This record gives sequence, C-alpha cells and structure tokens, in this order.
Amino acid sequence: MHLNRVQQLITSKKIIVAIAVITLCIALTIILDALESRFHNYSFYLSESLLFSSFWWLFLPFFYSQYLLSHHLSKRYQYLSAILLVSAIHLFLYSVIVLAISALFFENTFPFAQTFYYGLTEYSFVLLISYALSFFIFEKLQTKTNYLKDTAIALIETKPKSLIQSLSITDGDRHLTIETNDIQFLAANSPYITIHHLEKRYLYNQTLKSISEKLDSAIFVRIHKSIIVNLQHIQYYKSRFNGDYDIVMKNGSTLRLSRNFVADFKAKFEKKPQDTTD
Repeated sequence: MHLNRVQQLITSKKIIVAIAVITLCIALTIILDALESRFHNYSFYLSESLLFSSFWWLFLPFFYSQYLLSHHLSKRYQYLSAILLVSAIHLFLYSVIVLAISALFFENTFPFAQTFYYGLTEYSFVLLISYALSFFIFEKLQTKTNYLKDTAIALIETKPKSLIQSLSITDGDRHLTIETNDIQFLAANSPYITIHHLEKRYLYNQTLKSISEKLDSAIFVRIHKSIIVNLQHIQYYKSRFNGDYDIVMKNGSTLRLSRNFVADFKAKFEKKPQDTTD
C-alpha cells in the first residue's frame, strides 16, 4: 500500500469519527433541551436549541488545529497551556457566534456576556476534559500513524525485485537470448563484463554491480570483487591454506575465492546438495 493511501485512510477515519461524535452531541443537546422545557413547562424552540448547539460544531476546527499543534508540543506545561488557550478561544468564539446569529435572525439578541457566562458555567468542564483527552488521543494516533508509515516503507523497500531469467546478448551481427542458468560466471572487464556461458564468452554492456542486482543472489554469488559465480556450475572448492580458496568448475576451470567473500559463499553453497572437499 502506498504511503499516500495510508495517510488518506487514517485521515478519513479521524474525520468520520469526529463528525459522528459531534453530531451525536448535538442531537443529545437538542433532546435534553426538549425534555427540560417539557419538564419545566415552558416553550421549546428548535432554532434556539440549534443555535446554542453550535458550541459542539466548534470542536471540529479546534480539534484539527489542536492536532496540528500537538506535533510541536513536548512538555507537560506546554500541553496544559494549549488546553487552556484552546478552551478559552472556543468559549469566546461560541459567544460571538451566538451574538451575531441571534442579532441577524432572531427577535431577541443574546448578549455576549450572558452567553459567555452560560458557557463558562455549563461547559468549562466539558471543554477542559475534551481538549485534554483529545491531546492524549492525538498523541496515540500520531504514534500509530508513524508505525503504519514505517511499516509501509518497510514493505515497499523489502518488496522482492523481479529477477531476470534470461539476457539479450549482441554477438557480432547476431542478437540472441541466453538463459541465466547457463551462465557459469561473470567477470568484470571494464567498462563491460564478460559472461562465461556454456557455449562461449560474451561481452555485455553493464557493470557487475548493476547486473548482480537483477540476478538471484541465492544462486549467483560474488567470490571476488570482480567475479560472480553461478553455484549450479561449481564442482567443488578447496582451501589454499592462506584464507583463500580455489573453486573448481564443472568444466574444469578454476576460480579464486577471496577470503573476504568466503563466509557468504560457504553459507549459500553448502545449502546445495553437493559434496565439497576442503
């Protein structure tokens, strides 16, 4: 899965959950207003209930700004200051919105001070708990997001590469295809490489490093800085008693195994059902 897709899924999930929770809070507020008016025997006005429920809609932009802000906070007092600041701004804007909308569309205007005091007494605890809890949730979500990103990157980086099974070779005026299984070994011959095939040698216009990335590393193993050998064409190997080894191919030719590549060579060669002579 691509990183952008991972991020989109995480963001979409956050938005859906936030909208669902806020919608539920608004619905509950309106229901409680209706029940309270009935219990106290006074008129219930849906428009006024919707107006005062704007308190809950303000959580959406403030949660988002808080999410962005949480990335830059690292100390406890910074979190506490941010919670108090966001809560105060939320309450201030709530009072302004109620004042402005009631002045434009209602017969009675609800004064700023009255709404602010109402919000302070009724919702201050809700504000502090909500923003404190959201900071904690955003921190956990960020940890999860980072984990998913790292996982996606790891999957992309470790995705197996497509290994070649054949090579297109130019031999004079002929163009032919050879199977990689029929290659005995490859040797650096700057700026080319020499492919030692079962039939003959071919010059190939690539570096040893670039072609090694396309070959199966379980079969094609580097035995020297300038040689990669096909394990399937090795008859046996024997020590030179100086850290290096001689590799004897099935066609009788001998290659030198450098001591720097012995450990990797042995680990891969000895998995093959072949007899070795030291």
